[in-house]
Amino acid sequence: VATSEQFNKTFIELVIVVD
Repeated sequence: VATSEQFNKTFIELVIVVD
């Protein structure tokens, strides 16, 4: 199970890639 921290980190990284 991914923790909120891991999820947030992945989400931020995805946003950076998209941007």
